[in-house]
Amino acid sequence: MMLPFLLAGLTFFVLAVILGPLLRGESSDKDAAAADRAVHRDQLREIDRDIERGLLNPIEGESIRVEVQRRLLAVPPTSSPPRPEKARLVAVATGLITATGAVGLYLILGLPSIPPPSGPEAAAINRLAEQVRANPADTEAWTEYARVASRLDRWDDAETAWRRVISLGHASPEAVAALGEITVLRQSGTVGPEARGMFEMALKGDPQNNLARYYLALASAQAGDARDALAKWQDLLDEMPPASPGRQDVLRRMAETAQASGLPMPAAADRNSQIEAMVTRLADRLAHQPDDEAGWERLGRSYAVLGRADAAADAYEKAAALKPSDPQLKLSAAEALLANLRPEDAMPPRALTLLHQLETTLPDEPAVLWYLGLEAARGHDLPKARDYWTRLTQRLPPDGEDAKMVHAALDALSRQN
Repeated sequence: MMLPFLLAGLTFFVLAVILGPLLRGESSDKDAAAADRAVHRDQLREIDRDIERGLLNPIEGESIRVEVQRRLLAVPPTSSPPRPEKARLVAVATGLITATGAVGLYLILGLPSIPPPSGPEAAAINRLAEQVRANPADTEAWTEYARVASRLDRWDDAETAWRRVISLGHASPEAVAALGEITVLRQSGTVGPEARGMFEMALKGDPQNNLARYYLALASAQAGDARDALAKWQDLLDEMPPASPGRQDVLRRMAETAQASGLPMPAAADRNSQIEAMVTRLADRLAHQPDDEAGWERLGRSYAVLGRADAAADAYEKAAALKPSDPQLKLSAAEALLANLRPEDAMPPRALTLLHQLETTLPDEPAVLWYLGLEAARGHDLPKARDYWTRLTQRLPPDGEDAKMVHAALDALSRQN
């Protein structure tokens, strides 16, 4: 059976892999990722406050902090340039934001002393730093520098870069909202009037800017308007992807606000909480009844719906161990791990191992042929990619749209020779 990934994204994946940066477009998930980061940063500040209030001891707090930081690092980066159609915000935003400091002279003199970063983004931020030094008017480089600096929690550098982007006439909703977030961080998590104005400005330019939406809901909660905060968070929750790491944190914030104000949780959020509770009960039962193959399969499906890829794969693999004659269970595990794979994402090693195992037991499975071909193309092994995808065309109706897309992928491979 042909899988949904071929119906929706085959051509996009192939072009992104083979043609690379020439086809980079605006990410539809950039605002969701920004909101996720905002949620996690707010949660880190909340941990510090709980330790200060004595609600957590330092050891418990550090354990929780490590997990939140892991989630923060797992949020995918955004990569799209500022949207030019938002240029109408330039005059107002420049007046509001650049008036707060003599940024121009600072930028003419150069960037501040930048300590050598470490980790996977070290090379990127060093390259961008050199690029903006060499060309202080390169808006796209400043924008990317601001994003990378924010992901590394280098807020001074991020603030400098976002202000430079705005002063160059690109007061996009992304830039204004990001600068608002830094303002909140500098005020120990309080959404003050200045930051609120920035978020409102960003939202006028882009009503779907999730970063601004999250912080405006937080502003309502801090102002004592719990009902408005809950409504705003519910709207945001309704539009967050199922796999978004921030969903549970938004639910937690909603539950805390509802409890503190004596208001009931919104019905939709309450349903999410109930689903979580049901899944938790099923997982607890299986911990005591580990031989229930059907139960593990059901738990895998539940985790997949909730967007918990690794947990879903764990459950499916436990079911597969209890029923080794059914290779579809391992396929379900692989699909759970690959469900939200973006063109620029590396293939998860665990998923690749499963796919190679399935290559023996399900050699003609379309998903297996597609993903192994994709991995071969990523590794520039074009003959192997062509072999996988040629075999894939033989499994598809010849006149169908799926077959046409696979042939288009093969043509793209041929042009690389």
